[in-house]
Amino acid sequence: MIYRSILIVFFIMHVSGAISQNSIDSLGRKQGIWIVNIQYDSITELRNVFVQCEFKNDTLNGIYRVFDENEILRYEAFFFEGNRNGLGYIYDSDFNVRRVYTYYNDEVISLIYFDERNRLIETRGFMNKEWIGINSIFHSNGKMMRRSIFVGGKRNGRETIFNRKGKIRTIFEYSDDIFNGKIVSVE
Repeated sequence: MIYRSILIVFFIMHVSGAISQNSIDSLGRKQGIWIVNIQYDSITELRNVFVQCEFKNDTLNGIYRVFDENEILRYEAFFFEGNRNGLGYIYDSDFNVRRVYTYYNDEVISLIYFDERNRLIETRGFMNKEWIGINSIFHSNGKMMRRSIFVGGKRNGRETIFNRKGKIRTIFEYSDDIFNGKIVSVE
């Protein structure tokens, strides 16, 4: 809650002009903190949002934040030399984390989803914008629901389905996203 209050105060200071913003240097390059209103943000899928970002020599460099029409923080990530690097967070209107992105040179390399009660729902790995590695989906009680292996954006290998108690129900085999047959059925 303190973090949210600090962000709101910081945002109000920017909007009121208490801190220099939207500066252009003598060479016509954006510098420092900028606040702009945009009609649609494709990351949060919200309309009429305010974006607060930092520029160095016309390149995004620093914290990038998206606030909804009620001035509530809905997304933040760190840019270095024009690319997102590190973690990015999507928040709901109650400031609960709903998604956590891991970025490397502006590419999403992992994504974690949480439900409205802050429970882990799903984890995904990416390479070159395709699913890769182990994709895990969880029951609402926190137990594993499904674990799949992805290569090149397609299921390859075993996909394991678990019951609500975390016990294996069924194992399927896939090759390039094509079902090769049921391997094991426990229940």
